[in-house]
Amino acid sequence: MKVITLLIIGLLLLPLSNADNSSTISGILHIFYGYYNDKYTTVYILEMDDGMIQLDMSLYTDVSKLDSKYVTLEGVFDQDGIFHVSAIRILDTVQVENVESSVTGEQAWVTILARFADVPTTPKEPEFFDNLLYNDTYPSLNHYWQDVSYNIISITGATYGWYDLPNNKVAYTDPSDPLCFTQPDFAKLLEDMTALADPYVDFNDYIGINLIYNDEIGNCVWGGSVSLTIDGSTRVYRVTFLSPAGLEHKFFAHEMGHGFGLPHSSGPYNYPYDSEWDVMSKGSSCRIIDPEFKCLAVDTISYHKELLGWIPSSNICEIGNNTITTIRLYPLENMSNGCMMIKVPISIDQFYTIEYRQRIGYDINVPDDAVIIHHVVETRDRPAQVIDIDNNGNPNDEGAMWRVGETFSDESNNISITIIEDMGDSYIISVSKSTLDLNNYTSSFINNETLNALFILGDSNPHVPTEWGAGAKVNDLIGSIGLASKLGQLSSSGSTNQVLDTVIATYNTTNNNVSIDWNNIESNMIVVGGPVVNLLAYHYDKIRILPFYLKWIGDKPYIHSSLSNMDYTFSDNKDKDYAIIGLIHDNERDVLIAWGLSWQGTNAALQLLQHYDTVYNNMLHGKAVILEWTDSNNNQLVDINDNITIVETW
Repeated sequence: MKVITLLIIGLLLLPLSNADNSSTISGILHIFYGYYNDKYTTVYILEMDDGMIQLDMSLYTDVSKLDSKYVTLEGVFDQDGIFHVSAIRILDTVQVENVESSVTGEQAWVTILARFADVPTTPKEPEFFDNLLYNDTYPSLNHYWQDVSYNIISITGATYGWYDLPNNKVAYTDPSDPLCFTQPDFAKLLEDMTALADPYVDFNDYIGINLIYNDEIGNCVWGGSVSLTIDGSTRVYRVTFLSPAGLEHKFFAHEMGHGFGLPHSSGPYNYPYDSEWDVMSKGSSCRIIDPEFKCLAVDTISYHKELLGWIPSSNICEIGNNTITTIRLYPLENMSNGCMMIKVPISIDQFYTIEYRQRIGYDINVPDDAVIIHHVVETRDRPAQVIDIDNNGNPNDEGAMWRVGETFSDESNNISITIIEDMGDSYIISVSKSTLDLNNYTSSFINNETLNALFILGDSNPHVPTEWGAGAKVNDLIGSIGLASKLGQLSSSGSTNQVLDTVIATYNTTNNNVSIDWNNIESNMIVVGGPVVNLLAYHYDKIRILPFYLKWIGDKPYIHSSLSNMDYTFSDNKDKDYAIIGLIHDNERDVLIAWGLSWQGTNAALQLLQHYDTVYNNMLHGKAVILEWTDSNNNQLVDINDNITIVETW
């Protein structure tokens, strides 16, 4: 028989003699998350050498990063022995072996079953827990965590019991939690249940302990971590406390997630169990019910997978400052060679995450196939919260699902996220973290009254790799001269330069991409001419840098808008055309893009840019526009008497 030495022997609440005065106490901080039947609570425990003390942490929004850490706390005890914390200090010396923040490899959990002395029932046979936890087949929790972690972890272990506890149920309860009506005496349950199993279990072989008891204690089940001295070592173990009501797939997975160190996520409301996008929130829509294990848990969110080290850094696309880019985002459910998580920083501990969820695998129980955005603030108790634009209290409806053409904007942080295109197996997402605005486009080319701009014009020979590829018209050059003249008038020194697209860009037939020679580009650029005559316009159109792009219907070109799902094209008699103007940032350079469906549209875009502050004053806003040109005087030329209107703005 192995000898048990528990740090947690004694009463759960341990008031000191000077309870009315300020006190300083030190020990290991443990966080237990309780959940059942849409009720929730969080219990904070300080484990000291001679017992455990329940803490009131209401002055702090988030202490999740202190879980299982040695801390010194200042505060006062109340008459019930609860310590109200007013100050926290982390001790420099860690006195116990902690669990790793990243979770990899085999995760051995021992499951201990015990009956209260006055409750003789056996809710499930041991084989149920072996099947639920350790089988390799769907939908066991071993299979689930392998799937969720991309086969980075597996669950192993064994089930022991049922054992008979030495005391009646009341001896293992603590009525101090009003939300769950009562809560387990964690210390006493842990002490007695591990003692019953210790003759048969070497706890050094395990990192987690599932404690299963045969009757309800309050209305909650629990998960977290606890330090335990047993079998010759003191270690922090992942731990769950589960009653019969919690013995279904989504509850068990949720509490094991807390054992792995994951916090709750939620919608943007005051409730942590409302999001069906995360096992660490509501956990499932319960669309699919297993006959044995009941409601099956969904995957966890990208923020949590990053926390546990399950998404490689190469699959996380982080957006830098002064960036406008498009990213092809692949489903979170399966490992891919592409981007699985987009991260848009706001500050050191605040950012947005973007993920694509598909109803496949365990995510069959998410509300729908959709792009989901979370706002993450790492200093709050539920760091990741779903962006729910309709603010109706339900983070699982259309208000939380981002569809093609929809844009989320955080104007205070100059961030916008636009869903450009559904590729079937992925989504094209445009992310802008930039102060660029077309109403001030000239500042990209004039600095301290000094002009420096490079016009990129299409070669007159057909060279763009499409069946509609053509050579650029001389009209593009004429329109560029007008814009260059305008920029010259606004500056007192400097110059513009012109270069053909074929001088600085080549088409790679191996990967069907355009390679740009950035070493020969020393200034910000103005790209003139569309995707069929200019390699750079072709490149930016192909990667969907803007939510407006070229689309062919039959043999006729259209400008397609992802924002409105509208298609625009020129009239057959050439008296109407459409064009795009966009301002982006690429490779540390600002890039102004101007092109139309025909040379008339391109010239209309250049004319608008040339006279943006006079004839067309206050028409340019945002990062991109679609304009409509009408030949008002029917001379088949683009001139100042023609009508130009903005039909869409991004």
